[in-house]
Amino acid sequence: MALGIMLVLIIVLTTVVTFTAAGGRDSHRVNAGQKASALAEAGLNNALAVLNQNYPGIYIYPGNPALLPSRTTTYSSGSVTWSGTLEPAPVTASWQDEWRVTAVGSVPNPTGPGAGPVTRRLTAVVPIIIPDSVSADPSTSSLNWVYAFNDVEFGQSVQVASPVYAGRDLNLTSTAKISEVIPASTTDPARANKVAVGRNFSQKNPGNKTGHVVDTAAGQLAEVYVQGQCDVGPPLNGHTPCLWASGSAVSLDKIWTATFGTTIPPGLVTAPKLTCCLPISGTLTTAPAEPVTVPPTPSVMGFWYQNAYLGPNTLCQTSSGTPPRFDIATGTDGPDGIINQSATAGQPAFDLTGATYSCKTDQGELSYDAPSKTLRIKGPIFIDGSATSSANGARYLGKGAIILSGTFLMPNNTALCVNLTGNSCNTTAPWDPDIAGMFVFAAGDFSTDISNQGTGSLSGIGIQIKKGEYQGGLFASRKVDATVTDTVVQGPIVSAYSDVAAGQSGVLSFPAISFPTSGSSGFTGPLPLPKLRPPQQFGGG
Repeated sequence: MALGIMLVLIIVLTTVVTFTAAGGRDSHRVNAGQKASALAEAGLNNALAVLNQNYPGIYIYPGNPALLPSRTTTYSSGSVTWSGTLEPAPVTASWQDEWRVTAVGSVPNPTGPGAGPVTRRLTAVVPIIIPDSVSADPSTSSLNWVYAFNDVEFGQSVQVASPVYAGRDLNLTSTAKISEVIPASTTDPARANKVAVGRNFSQKNPGNKTGHVVDTAAGQLAEVYVQGQCDVGPPLNGHTPCLWASGSAVSLDKIWTATFGTTIPPGLVTAPKLTCCLPISGTLTTAPAEPVTVPPTPSVMGFWYQNAYLGPNTLCQTSSGTPPRFDIATGTDGPDGIINQSATAGQPAFDLTGATYSCKTDQGELSYDAPSKTLRIKGPIFIDGSATSSANGARYLGKGAIILSGTFLMPNNTALCVNLTGNSCNTTAPWDPDIAGMFVFAAGDFSTDISNQGTGSLSGIGIQIKKGEYQGGLFASRKVDATVTDTVVQGPIVSAYSDVAAGQSGVLSFPAISFPTSGSSGFTGPLPLPKLRPPQQFGGG
C-alpha cells in the first residue's frame, strides 16, 4: 500500500512539474509572439511611412514600383522584414492600383536553440488614386488662353477679353476686337490682357481695335509680341514691319500696349500637347507620337485610356439607361488595347445630353437626366470614339473631362452651360471653374471620324460648335471651329497642333482656371501625380 501511495504521489508530482514547465514555456512563447507582433507592426509602420513620404512625389500615377523592396530592420528584441508590391487592384475595388504591404516580425524561440524563431505576419492594402483636380498657373497654363499652334482668327463682332496666343498668324476680321482688360474674376480681380503672335498680325478695319476697346488714354494691353509683320487696314496692303512707336506705349499700327516686342518671351504660356498612343496601340495620325524614353513615358491619350475614372479599364459599377460605350469590347472581354475610335465606329457619336442614362464608380460619374436637362460629370472620362451634345438647353454640374479619340460636335440650336437662362448660357452670371468646369479633349478629325458624325467637308476640324452655346474648355488636336453665326463659347479654346477660329457676338471671356480637373493633366502640363488613400484591409497576426 505504501509503495502504491508513493507511486501515485510520484505521478502527481511529475504531472505538476510537467504542466508547470509547459506553462512556463507557453508563457515565454506567448511573450515572444507578442514581441514578434509588435515588430511586425513596426515594420508595417515603416513601410507606410516610406509611402507617405514619397507620395505624391515625382513619379506619375501610380508611382515608383521599386519604392518598397524587401528590407530587414533589427531591434534589440528581434527583427522585422518588410516590403510592398505595387499591383492592379481587384476588379471589385473602387480604385485601379494599390500597394500591398507585408511585414514579418521575428524573435528567437525561447524554448531552445534548436527551435525555429517565432514569427508574426501583418499585411495591409493602400489604395492609390488620381486626385480630382490639379493646380495650374493661371498666367501660363494654356487653359487660360485662346491658343493655336498655327493660326487664330476672330470674326463677327466678338470682343476677345482673354489672352491670345497664335503660333503663326493672328487675324481680326469683320469688327472683332481684343480688349485691354480681362473682366474681374473670383480669383484675380484685375487681369491685364496679353497677345503673342509667332508670325504675322492683321486687323482688317479701324474698328478692329487691339488694346484700346475703351477709348481712354489708359486703355492698353499689358503685353503684345509680334515676331513677324503687321498689316492694318483698310485696306490690307500686305505685311510690313510693325510700326512700334518710339518712346511711346502706343504703336503706329494701332496696337495699344504697355509692353511690346518682336520676340515672345520664354515661358509666357506652357505649350499644350496631345500625344498618342504609347503604351497603348493606336492608329491615330492627327497628333505626333510621344518620343520613346527610358523609362517609357506614356502618351497623354495612352495614359488616360488606361487610367480614366470611367473608361475602357474602368467600367460602370452602377448604371442605368444606355451609358456610353468606352471601347469596342466594353461589356464583353474588356478593353481591346487599341485607340482607334472603335467605341462609335459605324454608329452615331455618343450623345452626352440625349436620353436619360447613368454611369458611376466610386470616383467617377457621367449621368444625364433628360427631364431636367441636367448632366453630371466627375473626373476624367475616356471614350474611344466621338461625342456630341444635342440638348437645346442643358446644364452641367460637377468638374470633369471628356477625352475623345474622335471628334466633338454641338449642332444648331444647342446649349450646354454652367449657368442657364431659358435655353441659353448666361455668360454674365458668376462662374467658378474650380466648382463646375467641363473640359472636352478631342484627338480626332471629322474627315477621318468613323462614327456617323464624321463628314469629309470638315477636314482638319476636331471640334465644331455650330450655332451652339457652350461654357467650358475646348481642346483639340486639330482645328477648333466656332465661327458659325450665333455661336457662343465661354471658356478656353485650344488647338494643340492646328488653328482656332472663333466668331461670335459679345465678349469672349472666362474666369481664371487655377484648379482644373486632373483630366487636363498631360494635355496642359505634366501627367498627374498619384495620391494615397488611408491604409485598409489589415490582416495577419
